[in-house]
Amino acid sequence: DSNMSNDSLFKIYYQPDAALLIRGTNSQNATLIQAFQLYENKEYNTALELFSQVLQTDGENIPVQFYSGISHIELGQYRNALHPFNFIMEHQQNLYVERAEWYAALCYLKLNENENAVNLFRKISHSNSSYKDKAHEILKSIQD
Repeated sequence: DSNMSNDSLFKIYYQPDAALLIRGTNSQNATLIQAFQLYENKEYNTALELFSQVLQTDGENIPVQFYSGISHIELGQYRNALHPFNFIMEHQQNLYVERAEWYAALCYLKLNENENAVNLFRKISHSNSSYKDKAHEILKSIQD
C-alpha cells in the first residue's frame, strides 16, 4: 500500500516561501519591512501582529495576506491559514493565486479534510501551475 499519512505527505511537500523584500519609504512600509524581517527570522507570532496591522488599513495587500497565511502554517494554525489563502483565491488576478492554492491544499491535507484537499490538488494538477506535478504525486498518495 503506497498510501502515506497526510502528516507525512505534508512534511515531504511543505516548504515555507521565502519573503520578498519590499522597498519604499512611507511609514506603512516601515511596518512591512519589519514584519518581513521578523518572518525571515522565524518570529511568526510577532510578524503576524504586524501583518494584521498592515491589513487593517490595507486589506487588499495580497503579499501580506499570503505571508500571514504561511506564518499561521508555521505556527501550526492550519485553520487560520486558510482565511488569507481563500481571500487570495477569490481575488483571482494576482501573482499569488497558484501559491495560495498549493498552501491551502496542504492545509486541508493537514486538517484531514481530504475532500477539500483532493479538489484543490486536482484543480492544481490540471492547471499550468508550477505545483502541478507535485499535486499529481500527492493525489496518487491520497487516493486509494
